[in-house]
Amino acid sequence: MGAAAEQSKLKGIHVLVVEDSPIQLTMLVRFLRKEGMTTDTATNGAEALALLEQRLPDIIISDVRMPEMDGFSLCANVKRDERLRGVPLILLTTLSEPEDLVRGLAAGADSYALKPYDEQECRYLVKDFGTSQSPKSTRQRDSRYCPDRPALITTPSRTLQQSCSCATPS
Repeated sequence: MGAAAEQSKLKGIHVLVVEDSPIQLTMLVRFLRKEGMTTDTATNGAEALALLEQRLPDIIISDVRMPEMDGFSLCANVKRDERLRGVPLILLTTLSEPEDLVRGLAAGADSYALKPYDEQECRYLVKDFGTSQSPKSTRQRDSRYCPDRPALITTPSRTLQQSCSCATPS
């Protein structure tokens, strides 16, 4: 598929980018807009939750380490909220230890991608999660407690399919 056809599939996807680093935020927003997407931005999880009260995005891409509310907490809050839980959330971070990955998936992340991100892999993830056929209000990807489901884990050099088996808390 050509670049123009790829870009047309991404055009109109609305992404909430949550990143506290001004440089990282600018680079990611510039890339997403170049691909035809629209963006809102927040610098921490608390700010993101406030924005989510006003406008529901097609997808959320969030850093993990941020002031006020980190990406793990943002993810858990999003996946607990009936109105928001269907919005796919990708954690984009430098945290690469297995326990970080498990913590992100347990919080309900739909994918966990490592920085520095590869633009092609980022494009693929956004296209995969952001072009769902269902309207936002009817998407029910309830991953609040990380049920058995494949999770995409993206590294700068490869994409892996991993399964997460987490017990549902009582």
